[in-house]
Amino acid sequence: IIAPKYRHLPIADSADRHETYLTLAFEAAILALSKQRIMPHGLYAQHVICKQQDQLIQRLRSIDLDSVLVGILRKLSVQLLDGGPTSGLGEMIHPESVPMHTLARFLFASLLNQHSDLAFEIGLRAMRFPILENINEGASVNGIELQHNNFMHSPYPRWWTLGHLETQQCSLSSTMLSAAKGDTKRLSAVLQNARRNIHSSSHLFKQDELSNCARTLALQCATKDPPNCALNALTLCENDAMAFETAYHIVIDAATHIMTSSQLFTIARYMEHRGYPARAYNLAMLAMKNVQLAYNQDTHPAINDIHWACALSHSLGKTELSKMIPLVIKNVQCATVLSDILRRCSVPTPGLHNFGAHGARGKNA
Repeated sequence: IIAPKYRHLPIADSADRHETYLTLAFEAAILALSKQRIMPHGLYAQHVICKQQDQLIQRLRSIDLDSVLVGILRKLSVQLLDGGPTSGLGEMIHPESVPMHTLARFLFASLLNQHSDLAFEIGLRAMRFPILENINEGASVNGIELQHNNFMHSPYPRWWTLGHLETQQCSLSSTMLSAAKGDTKRLSAVLQNARRNIHSSSHLFKQDELSNCARTLALQCATKDPPNCALNALTLCENDAMAFETAYHIVIDAATHIMTSSQLFTIARYMEHRGYPARAYNLAMLAMKNVQLAYNQDTHPAINDIHWACALSHSLGKTELSKMIPLVIKNVQCATVLSDILRRCSVPTPGLHNFGAHGARGKNA
């Protein structure tokens, strides 16, 4: 069967010169698919609604999207995200609302090249699966069996098409992960979203496989562009000790010739926050080597970071502090800043609170 070829036919006397029968039909289809609706009862009714939705979206995919149709998609997507109870992509939806995974995958693919931020916003919003979030899952049964068994004892009607819907959810997640390659911030957002919303253990395991790929990509990005990618790579690799260690050493290697003191201080603070004070101290030492304060720079933006680095050294002990102070004296010529640091370092009880900062000693490197 040869697929139909769609083209624009102008509407006579239309006030909008871009309005055609195709644009109206296209807009009507998107609005129909995105309408929030409750999953019907019964196997046949649920099968029909899923089949009709898939067929209509497949028909939309056969249309060549020109700038006019993409513009309509952008406008509708913004309206759907801001929509009230009638929108299936609105902020609040009914627990028994039909998921928007299949439609969102079409919108995501159609908007990605020209409106990538909007595409990811649509995809992340649509990943939710409220009906499963309202079921109390036990630990003795795995995956889809668990969810189907719990439906038998839940206040909601049984969803006979649950397996198909979960597959569509997984496909949406995989599509977003593939599109987020090279952008560690988006990769991290998609992975966290998948872990939060995918409830099937079998599908989540495949997410786990994609997580490994995402971490590998993040490390590659950090190697090529440490200043912009290192912190995001560390965040993405937090749950994998080996990958996290690799990302940390990428930062160490880049510290002396690519990264600025501000970037290093930011990552050092992150390390301290995550409970790695020794690693934070090493990065703070490297950052201090790149700091230069003249005698009249008593409002320099690095002053807070310098205070924090000295407080961290103070909390770790005399050995660490004795290594930090010579660097401070060498690179900071501002008398008021120096006197303040030396005064605080003279406090007998070590601790970050003496410097007006927050933090605690955590795990060692």
